[in-house]
Parts: sequence; C-alpha cells; structure tokens
Amino acid sequence: MQKHLELVQSMTQPKLEASNPWLVSGILRTQLQNVLYNKDQFKEIDEEFKDFGKFCNEVLYEFSVDAELNPPKLIKQDVYGNVVDKLVLGEGWKKEKEYAAKCGIVAMAYENKYGIWNRLIQLLRLQLYQPVSGLFGCPLAMTDGAAYLLKQWLTNPTTQCQETLKLVRQGFENLTSRDPSKFWTSGQWMTEKDGGSDVSNSTTTIAIHQGGNKYKLYGYKWFSSATDSEMTLALARIVPEKNIEDFKKYPLSLFIMRVKKDDGSLNNIRIMTMKDKMGTRQLPTAELLLQGSEAFLISEEGKGIKGISHMLNVTRLYNASSAIGSMNRLYSIVVNYSLKRKAFGQVLIEKPAHQAMLTKFNLNVRACSLFYFKVAQLFSKIQNNVASKDDEEMFRILTPLLKLYTAKICMYWMSEGIEALGALGYMENSYIPLMLRDAQVLTIWEGTTNVLCLDFLRALKSNDKNDPLQKLDVYARFHTHVMMTQLSADTQLPETRKTFIPYIAKMTINHNGVIAELSNILQGSIKYSEMRIRDLCFILCESFVGGQMLELISKNGREEDIISFELWVEQMQSYTTTWSITPKAFDILVKENIIKSKL
Repeated sequence: MQKHLELVQSMTQPKLEASNPWLVSGILRTQLQNVLYNKDQFKEIDEEFKDFGKFCNEVLYEFSVDAELNPPKLIKQDVYGNVVDKLVLGEGWKKEKEYAAKCGIVAMAYENKYGIWNRLIQLLRLQLYQPVSGLFGCPLAMTDGAAYLLKQWLTNPTTQCQETLKLVRQGFENLTSRDPSKFWTSGQWMTEKDGGSDVSNSTTTIAIHQGGNKYKLYGYKWFSSATDSEMTLALARIVPEKNIEDFKKYPLSLFIMRVKKDDGSLNNIRIMTMKDKMGTRQLPTAELLLQGSEAFLISEEGKGIKGISHMLNVTRLYNASSAIGSMNRLYSIVVNYSLKRKAFGQVLIEKPAHQAMLTKFNLNVRACSLFYFKVAQLFSKIQNNVASKDDEEMFRILTPLLKLYTAKICMYWMSEGIEALGALGYMENSYIPLMLRDAQVLTIWEGTTNVLCLDFLRALKSNDKNDPLQKLDVYARFHTHVMMTQLSADTQLPETRKTFIPYIAKMTINHNGVIAELSNILQGSIKYSEMRIRDLCFILCESFVGGQMLELISKNGREEDIISFELWVEQMQSYTTTWSITPKAFDILVKENIIKSKL
C-alpha cells in the first residue's frame, strides 16, 4: 500500500514547453527567404532570429512571468498624508524595459542595416518578442509610433521654437536608443471619459497658450497604458481662456510633453487610480488628471488627428504581431504537449480528431502570418520611400483589416489551445490562462472590430468626387493580379495549376461579390450599409489570405503550401447576400423587445 501511495505521488503531468518561435510554423522564415535575394544576408538573419527565439524562451519569458506575479501598484500618499502618486513597478517589468533597449526592439526599425527591408525584418523579429514581453510590447508600440511621427516631424517641423525642437530631437534619440540608461518609452494619451475611438467628439482636454509654442494642458485621460513613460503625445483643444465653456467647438491639436519634470516630480499630473483590468495586468494603466501640464504643440493648430493617424498604423501592426506571436507560441506548446500526453492508449498526436484540430490551428497561424508579412512588406517600402502610390493606398486599406482579423482569429485559438491542454491549460500557475486574458485586449485596443470596419470604409473613400471607386479599384487590381498571374504565367507547377481552377473560382466569386457590394456602398446606393460591412470585411480578409497563399505556391511550389491553399479555400465563408442582419430583423428581434428598466 505504501509503495502504491509513493507511486501515485511521484506521478507528474507532462511539462508545457514552447519551441523556438522562429522555427515553429516556418512560414515567415520562408517568406523572408523569398524576399531576400542575398542568401548570405538571409543566413545571417536566420541565425540571429534563431538565437533571439531561444533568448525569448529562456530569458525574457521568466521576466514576463515575474511581471504577471508582481503587477504595478500605486501609492497615493506617504505616511504623513502627503500626496505622492508613486508608481511601484516589479523587477520583471523593469528587466523587460532594459532588454527592450538592449535588443533594439524599437531601434532596429530606424537603423539602416537591411536597406529597404529594415522595417520588415524588425516586424518579423517583433512577433517573436511580443508573447514573452510581459506586455511591454504595448508601450513599445506607442514608443515606435511616436518615434515614427517625430522622425517625420523633424524633416518638416511645424515650428522653429528651440524648446520644441530640442525636446523632439531628444525624444526621437531616446525612443530609438539601445542604451537602457537613455531609453525612453512614450505614451499615447487619447482616450477620455466620453469614449475611446471617437476622439474628435470625446476629447475634453484643453490647451491654454503660455506664449511661444508652449501650452498648459487641463483634462482627464481615462485610459493611459504607459503611465511610467518618460514622454507622451496627447490630443487637446487649443481654447482661449475666455471661451473655455465652448471648448468643444475647437478642433484637436497634437502636443508633445514630458511626463516628469527635471527634478523627477510629475509634470502637474495626478495619478488618480490604477485600472483593474481583466488581463494585461502587468501593464501600468491609469487614469490621469492633467492640472496644467506643460506641453509643446507639434501639429498644425487644429490638425491633431492627422498627426496621430501616423501612429495608429504602427500600433496596429504591433497589435497584429502580438496576435500572431501569441498564436504561434500557444500552437507550439499544444503540439509539444500532444507528443507527450497519452489518452486511450495513444499519445494525443496520433488521435485523428486531435490531428484535425492541430491542422486547423496551423492553417490559421499560417494565414495570419502571410497577411502580416504582406502589410509589413508594404510598410517597409513606405518607410524607405520606395513605395508606389498604389502601395501606399494598399497599406492604408489593409492595416485596419489586418488588425481586426488577426485579433479575432487569435481570440478563438487562445480558447481552443487552452482546451487542448485540458486541466493544465486552465490552471493559473501554468501561465496559460493569462494568454487568453491578455489576448482579449487585442480586439479592443486601437479600435474594436466594428470601428475598424468603419475605418476600412473610410480608407476606401476616394478624394476624387468624380471617381468614388478609385481606391477600391486599387485594391481589386492588386488582388486580381495575384490570381491571374497564377493562372496564366509559367510556374514551377504547370500541371498542378489546373487543379487550382475550382479553388480560384471560389475565391474569385467571393472577391468579386464583396467588391461589387462595396462599390454600391461607396456610391451610396445601399441603405444601412454598416449592417453588412462586418461580414464583408471578414470575407475580404479570407479572400486576400487565399491570394497570398496562391502567390506563395508560385514562388515555392512546396506540397505544404499547396495543401494549405486548398484547405483554406475549402473552409472560406461563401459570399452571399442572403445571410445578413437586416434592419427589419433588428426591429423585430431587438427594438420591439428592448428590456426596460424598472422604475
């Protein structure tokens, strides 16, 4: 009996382990090899990424766990009752910041080691880092977005004010530094109590002119996710003191400001409270009261939205990199576990139902990775001034689609992955549940799905009133070219190409149906277009990914690429106008049955 008790007590569960993220699905590695014609350069990057992937698993992951176990705390008062608003950060969070600088997570994007593909390679490396960053990737997204904006501003400054120029130069240099003692992060303080994405109408922060290019900001920032940053960019309305009551009629401007003064005290900022969030607990997110915070105008007066829009493209790419990196990491953990865990006399990897789930998981990681790679490639060309006008239009059109699609797919597979790990995946001290909690923010931050669908529509609207479909035509040509090239050109697989025709036909029907409906929406001929736009966006994303898979076949011709393409098209939603929420359905199912609160 004692031996039996000793036996059962000695039994353990298989350990949950992640593989090297650069080698897991291999699709981004393959795509990078397709883009880089210099084999020696690819070999150098490949080796560096393998080493970095190992470093992520063995070093950065431990810091991310510490950041989860030791979340930030706010000390409002000292023992004597003095308001101190002291933010206490865990050691893991501090280490993540130190290594973010040393590893050049942001800096790499502004160096010129890889020419026109510098940004592309930085973004590929970023998705290895994100899942083990302890959410430090969030302030880095805003840091990178701010650096991108400040770099552009320095080429065409809106003022010659020396204080402003000095702060902007210092900001850019520190945001892109590899020296931990100099490295800054930046906030992006836009969200206020009245709303999130609708900043034009919800912003109540005002700016009072102090002379020259200096202002004082007064307002309440409701959701600031970089409370420990050294600087921030903030939106406010420049209002004459005599007209403060009518502040809403003044348009938004963009300001740069230090979070702390030279003596280390806060820049007339009160940290009101820390946010108690479902996930992202490692991240110091707070409500801030600006009580005359000194700031400098860096946009043209009243044109702050235009300035901040450059940041959004960067932060949305970070959002997508986090989604893909998280899926990739959890997929590798599930595969590793499947090789060890036995059920009904076999290891899980040998069970057909489990094989089907893993195949679908792999397919979705591939799909999102290909989407991400194409948008990253376009951005790299834009940042290096070699993009065509069509490239720029495609980047603007695809970025909101990439963000909404990868975030949604990630949420589904985080849940599915936890289920595949059984009870181990459900236990908090396995640190798997935090992946699900943290992933939920990806569908919210930088625009919810519905907001991004509307932003996609905005991106399609032409500035030319005589040609309202100009930008839609750019997208349609881009996607159609991929399909037609595969059908007509000599590829590595001329015989196999014939088998693709039914799949390409389905993609074409889906694509053309969505394009036709978007055309009607843009011309104003469909009422209640917003009710349909969400369906259209997801169908369009699936068609676009199918096109990227098809293009990959023409470059590589590998069996795994062919199978992925065929499986992807088979599971795509079919375009149809018969299944869509209608105004009539809304009126009958919702409006007529609204639950009225009791008096």
